[in-house]
Amino acid sequence: MMVLGLPRELAGLGSALARHWPCGTPYGLRITSVRRSASRQRDPHPWRLALEVDWHDGARRGRQRLHGLTWRDGGSHAAWAQARTQAWADPAAGPSLLHLPELDMLLWAWPNDPGLPQLPALLDPAAWPAGLGPVDLHRHQPGHRASLRRQGVWAKTLAAPVARRLACRFRHFAQVPAAVMHVPRLIAVDAHTLFQADAPVRPLRLADRPADHAPALAAALAAVHQAPRHLGGRRSGDHWPRAIERRRRKLRRVLPVAAPMIDRVADGLLAQAHAVATGPSTLLHGDAHLDQFGVDAQGRLWMFDLDEMCCGDPLEDLAAVLSRDGLPPGIAGRLQAAYREAAPALWCPQRLRWHRGAQALLQATRAFVFQVPDWAAVAERRLQEARSWL
Repeated sequence: MMVLGLPRELAGLGSALARHWPCGTPYGLRITSVRRSASRQRDPHPWRLALEVDWHDGARRGRQRLHGLTWRDGGSHAAWAQARTQAWADPAAGPSLLHLPELDMLLWAWPNDPGLPQLPALLDPAAWPAGLGPVDLHRHQPGHRASLRRQGVWAKTLAAPVARRLACRFRHFAQVPAAVMHVPRLIAVDAHTLFQADAPVRPLRLADRPADHAPALAAALAAVHQAPRHLGGRRSGDHWPRAIERRRRKLRRVLPVAAPMIDRVADGLLAQAHAVATGPSTLLHGDAHLDQFGVDAQGRLWMFDLDEMCCGDPLEDLAAVLSRDGLPPGIAGRLQAAYREAAPALWCPQRLRWHRGAQALLQATRAFVFQVPDWAAVAERRLQEARSWL
């Protein structure tokens, strides 16, 4: 079973599955995601992947979702021995756990996820408030997080035991005046999982005349930047220089023809990084873009996804919103003007320009990482944009 498009280290996946698959014959394989570790020396798992296998045994056909991890230097053998002592949920068909020693890989069958051992229980309706419908999975980032919904109630579950910290953020912003913003109502929380009420909103970018909501969005960002810093996670003091160098290395590797432009952008950002670092440091949303905000039937603004909150230059959030492709017409200028009015003490055109350049560099990298159509042209366009801000 040949699989096209896999990296060289995983090229034998199809044949390995054919040898080790215990229930019938696998005849189809789709790789839904492949992720190479960014820190290949520190991370024990060089590759993480998600896949779907079609199989048949003559009388039956099935499809099984799998999550895979690779090890180095035969490490999967010890992991296999350890994993076999643990209890795993029964999948719809096939094995819960599969070892491919020739690839130094373990595969877990859905709904098992070694990073989210709570996931099978959350897919059981008994884990939810009574009287609701079936559980739907909306997002699954293997080993890290998943979002599930059941008739008006959302659950966000995370590998790290940080859900109570996130709950503190939602409780804080629930006390912000309703005229500024709303956040979803918290229902329950444990170490790894938040249960929240659904929010009756449309995404801000799909609202009627989204540019008219720019003042409300600016006020919401200002409210985040005025919130207590202890609500955010910690960043190292050299966060941005390190981030710029990481992206320089990645882009030079995948787009060598653009190496001179990549270096000009990275060097220009690094030359000004110290001046930016002396600016104010506040709480940040940390993943600000229009799809993190919605508008309800009364025209009120709602904010979501407080997972990435940290501390840093508040204009990073503003630049992140402004730098995404597909902004509705007219919203960029109105948002900048409204933020300048809402938070005059935090406003600085020079720092905003730097962050616009940094965000453009990030978007150039994301074009490759997420394999957007014609990613190389998109990355070069983003590099030109970054250069224009310096």
